[in-house]
Amino acid sequence: MAGAGTLAPTVVPMVNGGQASIAISNTSPNLFTVPGDRIIAVNSLDGALTNNEQTASGGVVVATVNKKPFTFILETERGLNLSIQAVPREGAGRTIQLVSDLRGTGEEAGAWETSTPYESLLVTISQAVRGGKLPAGWHQVPVTKETLQAPAGLSSVADSVWTGNHLKMVRFAVENKTLSALNIRESDFWQPGTRAVMFSQPAGQLLAASAIGGVLYLSDVDMSGNGEAVAEQEPVPDMTGVVDTTFDDKVRQHATTEMQVTAAQMQKQYEEIRRELDVLNKQRGDDQRRIEKLGQDNATLAEQVKALGANPVTATGEPVPQMPASPPGPEGEPQPGNTPVSFPPQGSVAVPPPTAFYPGNGVTPPPQVTYQSVPVPGRIQRKVFTRNEGKQGPSLPYIPSGSFAKAMLIEGADANASVTGNESTVPMQLRITGLVEMPNSKTYDATGCFVGLEAWGDVSSERAIVRTRNISCLKDGKTIDMPIKGHVSFRGKNGIKGEVVMRNGKILGWAWGAGFVDGIGQGMERASQPAVGLGATAAYGAGDVLKMGIGGGASKAAQTLSDYYIKRAEQYHPVIPIGAGNEVTVVFQDGFQLKTVEEMALERTQNRAEEENQESPVPVPPSAESHLNGFNTDQMLKQLGNLNPQQFMSGSQGGGNDGK
Repeated sequence: MAGAGTLAPTVVPMVNGGQASIAISNTSPNLFTVPGDRIIAVNSLDGALTNNEQTASGGVVVATVNKKPFTFILETERGLNLSIQAVPREGAGRTIQLVSDLRGTGEEAGAWETSTPYESLLVTISQAVRGGKLPAGWHQVPVTKETLQAPAGLSSVADSVWTGNHLKMVRFAVENKTLSALNIRESDFWQPGTRAVMFSQPAGQLLAASAIGGVLYLSDVDMSGNGEAVAEQEPVPDMTGVVDTTFDDKVRQHATTEMQVTAAQMQKQYEEIRRELDVLNKQRGDDQRRIEKLGQDNATLAEQVKALGANPVTATGEPVPQMPASPPGPEGEPQPGNTPVSFPPQGSVAVPPPTAFYPGNGVTPPPQVTYQSVPVPGRIQRKVFTRNEGKQGPSLPYIPSGSFAKAMLIEGADANASVTGNESTVPMQLRITGLVEMPNSKTYDATGCFVGLEAWGDVSSERAIVRTRNISCLKDGKTIDMPIKGHVSFRGKNGIKGEVVMRNGKILGWAWGAGFVDGIGQGMERASQPAVGLGATAAYGAGDVLKMGIGGGASKAAQTLSDYYIKRAEQYHPVIPIGAGNEVTVVFQDGFQLKTVEEMALERTQNRAEEENQESPVPVPPSAESHLNGFNTDQMLKQLGNLNPQQFMSGSQGGGNDGK
């Protein structure tokens, strides 16, 4: 029930796919909510709504400036499609609650209702409602059309409604209107669709003029959602019992007592109405006197204004000087009455007086012109809301920076220790074997998770530098696979200790042998050349030529082979072998939020929706400075553009200067 000074929201029963005509304000924002559900999209004609923003609780704030009725569609997270025939009117904004029985998409509530035994289900729901803690997936919704066929002499009023997946519970306040005690049973309140009837307190007998705390009425939720109203069946009258037609003294006394009670109640209501009428008459008289006083004040002010108009004075009390009357000019020239100052013509050129750009000089300013974008008729405007605000928190913890965990390498590698080794890393993998140690002695169990690594070698420290790439886990049926930033340490130091290995020794030996053969060949070639004295010539024999060919060929082949082995040796680089099975520590140097693949996919979808649903801002009317009377010099020149002064000269033709 709304408190003093507050207004309760307007509850509108709806069915999926149905339409309701609702009056909304066109001067203030309006709030639409669907209890137990979230509005995820608003569809309307372009320009019909000037604002439609989602609230943290899943409602939507709607604003419009239309004066004619229009229609917009609301879509909810649970699959409802509600058509609203909006009837704009001036006044305060309204709060509208759209209540529907369609709640069949609550997977959590449905799983609990179907898996719990029937008796336990009734007990659990009753205890939860009394304790104020609803079962998972259940929601409390406003009272709409819930009624209860109470036995004769009893009245019932629904005060609370709770809905789940397939069940709905309604609490009725039952009161005994008679002057005698009545025996009541749960079966007295049974009607079609009822699952269970429970009293909120033991009430085998209801005393005269008393009430019980409530009747908990559990029934099936109408899940059809086809927009057809289900007709309430009239219960079959109970014709059993003994009918006594005698009118004895006891019955006569009982009837007389009831008539006296009824008369007393009517007299009390009559007195209350009479007091209210007296108060209204008194207030009406006060209002009439205030209206008469305001009328007198208005007449006095009108006389003062009239007197000031006849003899205007300045702030110091002196009369305002009158402007000299000017003779009427030629047709087409402005009159002095339309300008603050009359400028006489100079020479033979009639220069028109300047336009009154600045207000406040006693001259009526020209009408102000505003510009506003015109909506395209018939275009549908759709805005989809995302769960950026009011969404549930992450299901997995945040791993702060500096957290670490024990692990074991399950894949080793030969880390490249060359100069460019950090550019050609090798993959590795480890398995977390201990709890993740977080700040302030907090821990998280990530045992069994895999961490992908990349490594390269450092010759100076004889260690393999290892960095993390991603982490993958399967926790409680949820899959985690996301990139992380961290490193691996071994025995308290960054990197994993190893021995630097060079495997190019044999190649270098072969290159040395080839060089040795090259030298022998060159020696044989020089030794085969005959030595002669000064000025003499030597003749080469066949043996000398053969020796020179053998020596030169061996030298050339050995040199080529030596160069080949040298190039092969250059392809070899030092490596640091790291074997599997080493116990290491993985350190998460940057904090990160653990997210499942589903959460990451939802986040990407929401980001795309935000980018696609960027709407142009609502056009704002120009301020006073942007109006014609608010121009400064720069704005005026920019607005007028390039002007030719000669076009203002009298008698000019085609922009010529004839007024010299």
